Amino acid sequence: MKSAKLELIELLKTDPEEFFKYKQKNINQKLDLSNSDLSHTNLTDLDLSGVVLKNANFEDAKLDNINLDNCDLTNCNLKHIIIHNSSAKNANLAGSDLDWAEFKNVNLSGCSLNSTKLTRVFFDNCIIDNANLSNSTLNKAVLNNSSLKNCQLIEANLYWANITNSDLSNSNMSRINIERGDLRGLDFSYCDFQESTLFWCDFSKSNFLSVNFNKVNLERSILKDCNLDKVSLIDANLTKADLKNVSMRSTVIDKTNLNQADLRGAILKDTDIQKAINLSTALMDSK
Repeated sequence: MKSAKLELIELLKTDPEEFFKYKQKNINQKLDLSNSDLSHTNLTDLDLSGVVLKNANFEDAKLDNINLDNCDLTNCNLKHIIIHNSSAKNANLAGSDLDWAEFKNVNLSGCSLNSTKLTRVFFDNCIIDNANLSNSTLNKAVLNNSSLKNCQLIEANLYWANITNSDLSNSNMSRINIERGDLRGLDFSYCDFQESTLFWCDFSKSNFLSVNFNKVNLERSILKDCNLDKVSLIDANLTKADLKNVSMRSTVIDKTNLNQADLRGAILKDTDIQKAINLSTALMDSK
């Protein structure tokens, strides 16, 4: 004889309408379906808001038009899931494995995604504002047309990440690690990158207004045509960085290494660059 929990999981898989009716009847009851095996399952059009699904297996599941708002999805296997046109606002996905997952038109605002695995994840047209992605791994992740405003990305790893047409303003990215990333044309205004490694990345035409770059390693990174107005660059490393045509109005530069940096065409109005280190080796034709 099946337990009530197993019967409910079976109902979830086979009759979403009846599951929804049960959920509505028991609206004051916290449904706990932890440790469920929902792998390879079509979970389209389901309302799972508020359900506890800790340690569940969703590998290769299809989750179109699903409501996961306020769900507890900690330590779940979500590898290779496909989730489109859905909502997971304020869901807790901490410690989960989302490698190779695909998100399109998904609202993940306020989510806890800290310490998650997001290698080769694909986000398109997603809202991830106010989310916590600290200590997460987003190596080779692709993010298009998405909003990540006011996020926590402390000590996250984004090696070889590709982010386009997205807004990451006001986010805390201190001690983040990004190497060889393609991050052109993004809005990073008012972000905190303190003590981060941003090695050999392409940030061309990005907006870094009022960013904290103190003790940041930007060696060999491409920052041409960027807005670096009112940025703090104290004890930073810009060795061999491409800074052609940057705007650096009212920027603070102190003990920053500009060894062989290319500053030709840079706008340095109200910026004292003389406190930089190895300034004599930099290429300069300021205007």
